[in-house]
This record gives sequence, structure tokens and C-alpha cells, in this order.
Amino acid sequence: MSLLVSDKEETTVHYAETIFQLLAGVEEPARAVGRAKASWSGSRPDFQSMLRAAGAFARDNDGYFIRYENEAELEEPLPLPEATHLFVFPVPIEPRMRVAYSYMQGIFLKYLYARHEAIPREVRQGWAEVVCNEEKPLSGADELWADFLKSELAESSMEVSARGWISGYGLGKKEVDDSFLSESYLTGLAKATVAADEQRRFHPQLYTIPAYRREDLGKLADRDHLKFGEPATEEFRKRNKSKELSTVQIYKFLEEKAEEIPEFRDLVDEVISAVNGEDSRKEISLLTAAQKLEELFRAEFVPLVSNQTYTNLAIPDLTRYLLLWDLVERLPESESGRITFLGWDLSYLRRVKKVFDTPELRGSLKFTRKNKPLKKTNLLVKIVGFDKLKAELRFVPEKTDPVESAPFELWRFGNHRTVKYGVESGGKVCTVCGKGGNLSKAGILPESKKRHFDNPQVSDPPDVCARCVQVASLASISTAGDDYAIVEVPVENFLELFALYESLEGISRLETLKTLNRVSSLSVFPNKYLLLSRKRKKGGGSPLPQTAQYYLQLARHPHFMERLGASGGNLEVIAAQDRAKLKREVALTLSVLRRLPYYSTTNNDEKVPAMSIIGMLERGRPYEALYEAAKRAHASGLREAQVISGGIKDGYDEQIKKFEPHFVGEQKGAMMRQEFFRDVQEFSDYLDSILRPLVKLEANEGSASVSGIARKYTGDLATNFSENGVQKFMYQVSSFVESRERKSKGKESWPKINSRKIIYGLESSNPPEPGTKTVLEQKFLSYQSKYSEDKQTWKRFLREVEMRLLSLLLLNVRNKSQA
Repeated sequence: MSLLVSDKEETTVHYAETIFQLLAGVEEPARAVGRAKASWSGSRPDFQSMLRAAGAFARDNDGYFIRYENEAELEEPLPLPEATHLFVFPVPIEPRMRVAYSYMQGIFLKYLYARHEAIPREVRQGWAEVVCNEEKPLSGADELWADFLKSELAESSMEVSARGWISGYGLGKKEVDDSFLSESYLTGLAKATVAADEQRRFHPQLYTIPAYRREDLGKLADRDHLKFGEPATEEFRKRNKSKELSTVQIYKFLEEKAEEIPEFRDLVDEVISAVNGEDSRKEISLLTAAQKLEELFRAEFVPLVSNQTYTNLAIPDLTRYLLLWDLVERLPESESGRITFLGWDLSYLRRVKKVFDTPELRGSLKFTRKNKPLKKTNLLVKIVGFDKLKAELRFVPEKTDPVESAPFELWRFGNHRTVKYGVESGGKVCTVCGKGGNLSKAGILPESKKRHFDNPQVSDPPDVCARCVQVASLASISTAGDDYAIVEVPVENFLELFALYESLEGISRLETLKTLNRVSSLSVFPNKYLLLSRKRKKGGGSPLPQTAQYYLQLARHPHFMERLGASGGNLEVIAAQDRAKLKREVALTLSVLRRLPYYSTTNNDEKVPAMSIIGMLERGRPYEALYEAAKRAHASGLREAQVISGGIKDGYDEQIKKFEPHFVGEQKGAMMRQEFFRDVQEFSDYLDSILRPLVKLEANEGSASVSGIARKYTGDLATNFSENGVQKFMYQVSSFVESRERKSKGKESWPKINSRKIIYGLESSNPPEPGTKTVLEQKFLSYQSKYSEDKQTWKRFLREVEMRLLSLLLLNVRNKSQA
């Protein structure tokens, strides 16, 4: 679906040509903007949006191009070249991985532009055409993928993703497998772990060893440990949280001390001698070195205890990682294979050691669950000394590169594709992409607490290839998130997202542009996907239903919703917790109602009407929804202009006219015509012209409720009209105007004259001829013949007329006390 009304092919070229001027001319931004101006034929706000988005994509700065908008002179545009390469990406059926692949596609396009000057020409979900500089040809798919995974862009994305992996109680539970252990994966996880350890060191349930220096503790320093929950301890922590050291900070302290401890140096020497065959021992004790480090730690620190058994093993556990990094530094490279310790390939850590340039990062390895390559390996040395702490050095008689082939297919136009791709048959294949290769049980699938997709009867996790794990790791959004929902935007051509930049920016945490993390602002193209916040119950009142929360957020962004187009514009929520289709028409109709509550409200006085209005709009009852808003507004003394943008006739009614096919289509079992709601508007407008002067007259005489006065004429209007026609209504009107005339002894006859004119359609004040059929009766009979064939449709018509008529009266008539 195109975002613009014009022809889709023309729109695609239109966007591609303008974007090309900007991205191709990034070194001369003023001239680039001048060429883009000459290419663009759309609105100025949309052009500004494109400038901002292009600046974010090209230079991580959304003001890079827009500063030249006013002063740039028009210049002949560069011709839009043909695409040179085509990238084809999987589009998995499983929602979480579909989002991940779409996100990766955008991040990868950003990398191609920044590193190889490849300009996107056409971008859709699952494929992208790019224009490359022929003087700087692209390498093969696998080489591009490997280089991308080493880039700062991938590392930054992984780091943000990792914050989600280790959220809650996930610290230390993330699996790390050799098959997908890229440099960016490990570095991103390590940096996120250090940040999380810093933030969570105050949590009493974490199995860590936060501690205080004895010199800061005062009289508490005499203890061997501080217990969580004790009044004295809690009082001290409140005052001194900034002085509490986390586990990785304690690792830093131990790393500095270990260099000075002979017992630790001896441990390292003994292990190296045994590995090199200079010592025949197969078991070497960690006990002496760990005890010495424990002694130094206890001399300076008092640990906070969350689990006493674990705390007793904490220093020995960290000692193993001190030993690991010393072995990385000192053990020579093996030509015939690789040596592993605690599951880590020492040669691999040696390659990435330059990135792990702080003690905290090195200590972060403690918080990973590293697989241990036991098959076809030989035991070199076993580290002993503690029953619950095991560690082995093993020799793996092969060298492997953990990163597999690219998760996309690359074609060069005019040439063959550069990698073989496609779903394979026979043997074990990846659950997500259907290809073989190194498979793992990484926990990227299934959704939380659900059995996996290969065999619903088996609770084991599915087989997933290294490519898909890497892709999932790059995406910092997931359908499993509890605090937000992923919403799929019905955009086909992602280049059009450039023009939606500003309208999307305001929506809560839009992933593709500028929100959750720095990487988001580097990638304009991925999506199809935005995030809406989700309020969960955390004490206090209960939140709104989730679908209502989503609608209230979208209603605040009518420009964005308008731009989605007139057909097929529903947004699909693909969160794990719920599935829903958010109807564009409902969100846009809500957008004209002012004073809607925020999605996070827990106040029943705001929640109940909001839920009613949304529910009625979803069921195709827009004027029942309007009446709900009008009723609350009237009670608060608000007028039409304060409740509805543009008023009922120029605001709300226009939305209903625009979306009439949608609201008609939502009727269950009713046989409605397409002009149904236009007839509702016309008939209720006519009735309003009769009643409003009378209701105003009566309201001005005292403090009687306008609602009560109006209901005297309209109460059960739908039932009365259905059973009795217009006779009862005419009788009530006639009774009131006759009474007014009698009371005033003929001096106040204008209500009677005006009503008669409108009801009979008279031009003058003369009475109608005997037997003349009223306009009211004619209109009523016309609508009756049109809709009464189906009883439910006729009833629905009259009900909507009643609701709109009441809304008009409530929002436009005031009694003396309200005036």
C-alpha cells in the first residue's frame, strides 16, 4: 500500500530520486538539498521530514541537511542510476524473527552506506536494491557479513539488545555458543553486563558479591558480612549506596592484587607447565591462590550477603576468570587445534583481547553461560580444590571460525548471485530460515513459556542456526517485551518512511528512527515496525485494556495515521502477549475528540468512558461514541469546540463520512447502505433544527438540566419512532409551543411559527393547508422505506439519530447556571 494517493510506481521513483540527491551529495549538503528540492514535488513538511531522516541516516544528525533548506538554490538533479546489487533477506513467518530480520535489514543498509557508499534505491521487506560506486565494488556476501559483524554499528546494536537479554533476573543466564560467537556479539554482551551490574548491585536477590570498604563502615566493619534486610544494614545502604562495589568492581580489585600474589603466579605457572607437557599432573588445585585472594578481599571489604553459600564461593569463582585471562596472555597459540578453558577458546579471546581493555569487561565473562566443547576433545588439566567449582583445560583438534555464512542472498545485476541460498531438505535445518549449518539451542525461540515450533509435544528449544542467532541479537526489540508492543505498519516501500520521519518521531519509542538507542537513529529503513508503550498493573488502580492503550497513543498522531492511506491501513500488533488489529479509522476518529485520557491512566472516571468510546467505534457505532463524549463534556460545562476539533459537523462528521464504508462494514448482521451515516447526519440535523430553539428557550428560563429537557423530546426516540412514527414527537413539540403561546397570551408565538415552518417546510408564517403532509413525516417515511426491511438496521439507524441529536443539544445548549 502506498502512502500517497498517486500511482505507486511514480511514488517509488519520486522518493528514490529525491533521496538519491541527498545521499549521493552528502559531502556537499547545500548542493544536495538544491538538487533534492528540484526533484521533490510533494509538500514542504514532507520534504523537511525527508531532510531530517536523510541527515540521521547519512551523518547521525537529523539537522545535517535541513539547515540548508531555505538558502539552497535549485540545481539540476543527478540522474537516478539503475541498481547495481540486490540483497534478498528471509521474511520468517514467526513474528519475533520477522521483526529481527527487518531490523537487521535496515542496520545492514546503514553499514553499506557508511562503509561502502552503497545508496539504497528501493527497499521493501525482504529485499533491497542498492547503487554502488563501480570504483569500489562490493565483496561477496559472506565477507560483507563478517565485516559488518566486526563494525561499531553491529556492536552498538548488540549492546542495546543485550540490555534486554539480561533484564530482570537474566544477568548471568545468557547462553554463549561457539557457533555464533562473533566479536560484536561478545563485546555487546560484555558492555551491557557491566552496565547492568553497576545498576543492579543494590538488589538483594542477585547472586553477586556487592561489598563495602571497611574504612567506610564504622562500627559495622567488625562483621564478617552484612545481611540484607537488617535495619542497621539497610540504614547504612540508604546513606552510602554510591560507595557499594559491584561484582565486576571487585574483580578489578582482585586483578590488581593477583599480580602481586606468589600463590596466584605459581598457579598460572603450574597450569602452563602442565599444558606444555613439562608437568605430568592432570589436576591442579585452585585452593591456595583463592584462599589468599579471599584473605586480601576480607581484609579490605565486608560483603553483602544474598546467598551465603554462593558468597563463600564468590572469590574462588572470580579466581577462575583471573586465571582464564592470564592463560589467554601467556599460553602460546597451537598450530594443530585450539585450547579451551571454562569453555572459552583461548585463541578467540586472544583475538578480541584488545576490546576487553578494562578489568570490568574482562570480569563480565563471569556472567555468561558458555557452552563447553566436550565432543572430540582431550583433557589437558583439571582445576580442582572446590567441589562446586569445576574447570577444565581441553584441547580441540580443529580450528573453526564461529561465524557462518551471510543470512542474505546477494545478486549483482548482470551477473550471477554471489551465494547459494534457499530452503534445504534432508538433515537437520534451522527452524527459522530452513537452512543447515552449525545449529544451536539458543533461546531466541520460542516465545516465553510456549513450546517450540518443530514439535509441540517436546519442550526442548528448537534448533536455530548461527545466522539467525546473530540476526536476533542485533534487534533490540522483541515481541516478548512486557513494557511495549510491536506494531506492524502497513508500509510496502520503506523509502516512504523518510517522509514520515517527523510524524513517526513523536510516537512512543519508535524503533526505526530515534528512540530506544543510538543505533535506532542510524537506521531509517527497517520498518514496518514501531513500538507502543504498554502500562501494566504495578500497584494502584488497574490499567486500561491493552488495545485501548494502543488506540489512545495512536490517536495523538493523526498526521501519521492519515498518511497510511485509505485502504489496507490497519496496524497489526504482533506482541507475544496479545494479537490485535488496530483499525486506522478508529484511531483517526478518536483523534478529533479532545481531552482523551493518557494511555497510562488508572482513574476509573477516565478509563470507563474511554473504553466505551473505543468499543463503540470498533463496533461501528460512531454516534453512540460521540454521545458518551458529549455526556461527560456537558457535565463538565464544556462546549462543542472544547470537545471536538472542528466541531461535530466539520470535525467529527467529516471523519465519519470519510470512513463510512468502514463503520457500515462493522455492523454485525445489519443490512446497511453505504450512505447510512450520511442519512443519520441529515435526519438528526433536521430534528435538531426543530428542537434546539425550544430546548434553549426552556433552559434559559431556569436551572433545569439541558439533558433532562432534551430527553423530554428525545427519550426513547428510537423506540417511539420505530413503534409510533413521528406522532408522539410532533405532539410533544406542539404541546410545548401551544403552551408557550397560551401563557404569553399570544405575545410569544414565534416558537410555534418557527416550528411549524420547519415541520411543514413553509416559506411564510401562514398556517399550512388542511391535510398537508409534514416534511417531518415525509423524511421519516423516506428513511423508513429505505431501512426498515431489516429490523436490526432500522433500529440501529434510529439509535444513531437519537445519539447524534442528543450530542448536538448537550454540546450547544446552556442553561442559566452554565451560561
